[in-house]
Amino acid sequence: MRTVRTPIEIKAAPEVVWNLIVDTERYNTWNPIYEYLRGNMFPGGYVELQMDLDLDGIADYIEDQNIKEQMQGGHHVNTRQKQVFKIIELIEPEYLKWEMKKFAGFFLHHIQTFELDRTPEGYTNFTFVQEVGGFLGNMMPGNYYYNYFKGFNTYFNQALKKAAENPDSIFQ
Repeated sequence: MRTVRTPIEIKAAPEVVWNLIVDTERYNTWNPIYEYLRGNMFPGGYVELQMDLDLDGIADYIEDQNIKEQMQGGHHVNTRQKQVFKIIELIEPEYLKWEMKKFAGFFLHHIQTFELDRTPEGYTNFTFVQEVGGFLGNMMPGNYYYNYFKGFNTYFNQALKKAAENPDSIFQ
């Protein structure tokens, strides 16, 4: 499986960051990638996410200029996708891991992991990890894979940071 890890420091307690990640009612108020998150937040439970990608927003965080230009405009990708993930592990407020498999993982095996570590100052070192395998995951060229998921993760991380550090700005 290919892996992209994207860390960020968030000047908010892990509990604040955690609540944003697992709050199915308000997930879309801060998250620019997903319209909603529905489901059961417990190991073995399933969550459904409706994705509506802002490819221009993701492209802002892509380092490779050729890939950045491909992403802008987004005409080559279906930006509206429903995804169903099974929760594999949940340790509040430190760790959430969910996975999606298509055809028992042969066609696509996608894992997203959210890691939260408390800093000595009481803030959060947050890491968003994307792992993709299976036929479809392995067909994606390595440079495109890395840049796309690095951009996706960074866009997500920046939105999470903004919401956690300035909760009044989104929950009025």
